[in-house]
Amino acid sequence: MGIRRIENTDPAFEQFLKLPELIDAASRWLVEQGGCTAVRGPCSPLPDFFNLGILVEGFDQPQVTGEAYNPAYYPALIEGCGFEKAADYLSFRNHFPDNQVFEKMMNRLERILGKHKRTSVRSFDVKNFDRDAAIVNDVINRSFESGVFYSITDLETRKFMLKRTAPLNEMEWFMIQEERGEPVGVNLEAPNYDELLWGDVIRGVRSENFAVLPEYHGTFAASILFYHGWEKARRLGFEDLYCSYASEKHTAMHGIAQSFGCKVTKRHRVYCKHL
Repeated sequence: MGIRRIENTDPAFEQFLKLPELIDAASRWLVEQGGCTAVRGPCSPLPDFFNLGILVEGFDQPQVTGEAYNPAYYPALIEGCGFEKAADYLSFRNHFPDNQVFEKMMNRLERILGKHKRTSVRSFDVKNFDRDAAIVNDVINRSFESGVFYSITDLETRKFMLKRTAPLNEMEWFMIQEERGEPVGVNLEAPNYDELLWGDVIRGVRSENFAVLPEYHGTFAASILFYHGWEKARRLGFEDLYCSYASEKHTAMHGIAQSFGCKVTKRHRVYCKHL
């Protein structure tokens, strides 16, 4: 393997070069157990879009809570084991200060909101945690159920994941969108706690899970949900908004994000190997 020419004296790195042998052993086991024909990954053991794939572009960008990070030699190492790209997921960053594109779109949406009286966006109600957790779980499951790398999540697991995303006293960042009183979308925002690891104050907010029901794709639903989350972040003095794991095939979502002035900062890749 060409990767063996990399100079690195770290013993852990030397052990990692045994990855082909480990993958071959695991592949044989999968075939023996049930006739498995392909392996996809890496993916988090959580049934949601957390730590999906490995980082292949954007190694110079700051770490964001909920995103996978790995050394730059990982892609070549994995591809050297016979894995090929299965899907890419993009990360976006929106820097609010002096962003004229962002200001123009926010002003436009503010005018549009005046015409959509039947649509409302509210904060997650911690006092009714079980009720709102069930709403979030239903919207996310229905939005992503057709995704190759998504597993339908039960309510108890969703409750655990919500508490993992933010402390109870900061769950007011979570937003639920309703159309005529019926839930149609959710945006699970929270401060980017990883910034504390840099010894810095938190200046960014990350959107860890953004979902709009399929029947509302092509409407203003996603734009309205973006507006409320980003307006709150700007009002509270935050400077950056991070959105992670948008499928490269979801061009409509890319268009919405970029119309607000977002820029692509990272690319994470899920691989596949046919056995």
